[in-house]
Amino acid sequence: MKRRCWLAVILLITCLCGSLSGPAAVQAQPDTKTLLLYDSLAVDTPKEGNVEELQRLLAAFGAQVTVMNLDHYTADTLSGYDRVIYVKNAPDLYDINKDFLKDMAAYTGDYLHIGTHLPERVQQQLHTVTAVIPDAAVTITADAWSSAPTRVPSLPVITSYQGQPYGAVQLYHGSHAAPFGVIHGRQGYVPYYVKGNASELALSSLLKDWLGVQKPGNLYLVIRGIYPFSDLEKLKALADRLYGAGIPFVVSVQPVFEHTDYPAMLRYLQAMQYVQARNGSIVINTPVVADTISQDKTVLKREMSSFIDVLAQHKIVPLGIGAELYWSYDHLYSAEGMAFFDSSLLYPNEKIMYRDRSPQSKVFVSSPFTVTIRQLQEYVRHKKTADTLPVDLAVTLNFEADSVHLDEEVAWLEAQWLVFADYKQEEHQVKNDHVLLQSRGGILKMNGQSLTQNSTLLSGTSGAAEADYAYTKQARQSLSGLFRVQNNIFVAIIGVTLLVFGLFLIIGYRLYKRKYYK
Repeated sequence: MKRRCWLAVILLITCLCGSLSGPAAVQAQPDTKTLLLYDSLAVDTPKEGNVEELQRLLAAFGAQVTVMNLDHYTADTLSGYDRVIYVKNAPDLYDINKDFLKDMAAYTGDYLHIGTHLPERVQQQLHTVTAVIPDAAVTITADAWSSAPTRVPSLPVITSYQGQPYGAVQLYHGSHAAPFGVIHGRQGYVPYYVKGNASELALSSLLKDWLGVQKPGNLYLVIRGIYPFSDLEKLKALADRLYGAGIPFVVSVQPVFEHTDYPAMLRYLQAMQYVQARNGSIVINTPVVADTISQDKTVLKREMSSFIDVLAQHKIVPLGIGAELYWSYDHLYSAEGMAFFDSSLLYPNEKIMYRDRSPQSKVFVSSPFTVTIRQLQEYVRHKKTADTLPVDLAVTLNFEADSVHLDEEVAWLEAQWLVFADYKQEEHQVKNDHVLLQSRGGILKMNGQSLTQNSTLLSGTSGAAEADYAYTKQARQSLSGLFRVQNNIFVAIIGVTLLVFGLFLIIGYRLYKRKYYK
């Protein structure tokens, strides 16, 4: 009887502790599928790239996304998804896919509409009334963040609605302001969304609630473009400067798969050790994809794993992978190159080169939304206070830029009120067949053992690099000794000949001089 009483007390205490601890900060549920539909990519228009930016925003919230063009939609597709986002980029094109119209009329899941032609059923649920303002100059605001005025040839705005508003669309030189977007129940609507201004932050605020994400956003600083042939002394000086300013940072380094025993590679590793000791975090950038990429699908996995091993051997703990967005929508790249990492930095696509394209994205536990420092400067043009970000935001600096330009950007960061988070404070994991690398609460771990960042890391633990290292092996020479003796003999003969020739010149000069006197 006493044992049962004690068990009851312990169970009650456990329940009370669980209720007092509160809900944990989580991302979008990984088992919740999201369908992203679009009617047009809006090429050569101001809306070009907004679908790609939306994909990166959804990745930052940890959403499992399937991307589909409306032309490829087939009957009953909506029934397989819990959430649907439809981007209507072409206002002059009406939806002619009858299967989609039929399924949409019966769809009861979460729905977010971006653009014009809001479905009538959703319009009734949101009680929205819209209007189109021709040739408008607008400013998009999201809390205290804002963007410069942008001229829009035809701007759709919400004039009446029911639900929770997000952000604002302020007409330039006008008193009219409309919500950027609204959510009511399980339905959401954003009439205008473009790439590269504060509409990204306004949409992220709406997406956070629509996806049910509770995790607050952090601000990170990322330095891109670090190669073995980069100016490593310049990198160390930048690390010292950021460390002195109290700004934690992330360095995205290019992997090396061959000649990892060369002195140049050793200096590269020592620079990473120095960065890590200066409160910097390391992420591995994806290798450069060429048209002549090997057809062997195991090469990428083997090489990425080998570079992780090289870093681990030198006490360097990478915490994620940096890649262009399309890598996460490719079966080969995501399975062979990104499978070691649970965290990523997904950059905008620069040159898309799929190997095995996938409509479904790879999900990461952590994937901050990356923006350039110019975008950040635009956001904070009129901002005075620091507000909580709705999404993890990573500001990128290009290390390959000229020193004067980079110095100006760092000076601007030092002068701002911005508070950058330490990437190591979050949980990250990199794992292959030989090593497990982790971070949590600012502590780096290797195979479960904590690494202390002490003075040995500042000076480098990999030894000194040889300045006169032979990068190419000399061919074996079987007659080198004989040739050396011959060369010495020829040198002696030539020397004697020159000496004799000199004596003849002296004797001839004296004889000619005596003849002249006579």
